[in-house]
Amino acid sequence: MSAQIKAFLRESILYPLLHPIYKFLLYFYDILRTFLFTIFPTLGLSSYNSMQIKEYKNYSNNFNNAMELCVGNFQAHEAYPYEKYLMERYKGERKIALDFACGMGRMMNRFMDLFDKVDGVDLSLENITYAKQYLEENGHSEHKFDLYQSTGMGVSIDKKDYYDFIFSTIALQHISVYEIRKSIFKDLLSLLKPGGSCCFQMGFGWDNGNYWFSNKYTARSTNGGDDVSIPDDSHLAGIKKTLKISVSKMLNLKWNYHLTQKWEIIITLFGYLFTLTNNS
Repeated sequence: MSAQIKAFLRESILYPLLHPIYKFLLYFYDILRTFLFTIFPTLGLSSYNSMQIKEYKNYSNNFNNAMELCVGNFQAHEAYPYEKYLMERYKGERKIALDFACGMGRMMNRFMDLFDKVDGVDLSLENITYAKQYLEENGHSEHKFDLYQSTGMGVSIDKKDYYDFIFSTIALQHISVYEIRKSIFKDLLSLLKPGGSCCFQMGFGWDNGNYWFSNKYTARSTNGGDDVSIPDDSHLAGIKKTLKISVSKMLNLKWNYHLTQKWEIIITLFGYLFTLTNNS
C-alpha cells in the first residue's frame, strides 16, 4: 500500500512543490535523530538494526529478489574470480569455512569444492531458507553445511575456535555503523581456529562522505544506501590501527583492483581485502 501511495504522490501535480518540503523536513528530522543518538548511542544501534532487518526482509521476500536485490547483478558476480582474491594468501587447512552475510548461498556454493564443509550466516531468515534450497539444488547434502541467522549486531554463532577460514564478499561495506562492524570482527575472530584466517572484501576507491569510523545510525536504507567508503590509501593507517585494537592482530593488509566490462558501476569491483589471522 505504501508503494502505491508513493507512486500516486510522484504522479501528482503537487509533487514538484511538496517534494522539496518533504526533503527539508526529513533533513531536519535526521539532525534531531543524530543529536539524540550521539547522546544515547544504544538507541542509535537499535534504530539502525531495526532498519536493516526490515530492509533485508523486503529485499528477500522471494528467491529472485534475493538474487537480484540482495546480491544484485547476479551473473556478473558469478563471473568474477572471488576465490582467486580471497584465497591467494591462505595456506591453512581446508576443512571448515564460514561465509559471513551469505545471502542466498551464492559464495557458499562456490566454496564447496575448496573446503570439506562451508557454513553460512545471514541477517535474513528468508535468505537462510533460500540458501538451503540453492545449495541442495546444486547437489550439496545437508552434512556439507550449516546455516545460522544473525541478530545484525554480531555473528550469533556459538562455535569458538571452530573455523579454518572465514570470508565475506560485497557485504561489510553495507554496514554503515562502525560499532556494529567492530563487534562483528571481534565475533568472527573468536570463531577461528588457532592459525585460521579471515578475508573480507569491501568497496574501495570512491567517496560518499561516510567513512570507516562513521556511525551512521540515521541511515534509511542498506545494501547500497549509505555504504561505507574507503576513498584512497590515506584511510588505511587508521583502519589498520583500529582493526588491530578490535581483533587482536591483523596481518597482510592489502588492496586489489580488478575491472571487467560488466563491472564499471559495481563499487565492490574494487576489492578491499583484509586478511586476519588468529595467533592465539
